[in-house]
Amino acid sequence: MAGYYLKTHYKSVGPYPDKAVHFPEGCDQLAREFAACESFLFYETKKGDRPGLAGAGTIWGVGQPVGEVVSIAGQEVNGRIYTLAVPVRITMALRDRNRGIPAPRVQEILGRPLGFTGGLWKLEPKQFFLLLRELEERIAREELLGIKLTEWKRETAQGRFSS
Repeated sequence: MAGYYLKTHYKSVGPYPDKAVHFPEGCDQLAREFAACESFLFYETKKGDRPGLAGAGTIWGVGQPVGEVVSIAGQEVNGRIYTLAVPVRITMALRDRNRGIPAPRVQEILGRPLGFTGGLWKLEPKQFFLLLRELEERIAREELLGIKLTEWKRETAQGRFSS
């Protein structure tokens, strides 16, 4: 395996990416490079895969490819036909994608805007690990927030309803 990537995707009504990441037709080489990578970060664009659906515009998860490129029945999304898929395993993710690393911070680290062919950008190890560390911190904060919120609700309920 070689390299690290940032993989962008549109917001989807379903649980995308569930088990595979899709690539548009004509991006065979990019899909093969992605399938051979060591690890990748997921970036959900602000666009949806259908009109009226908006994404978070953040890096929200990290994963690894777990198989080779496979052909799939073509699906049109925003004017492009997606005919390739790479099986993946998501290793860490935010529950709330809106809490992810926002586009301006990602652009600051990458040194360029976030628009690239096939939704794939090769990252230098330094870039990948810097973004990964920030994502891990956001996941930890989300977990702490969830714990504190649960405890607060329990304490509030006990205080209100105790005799």
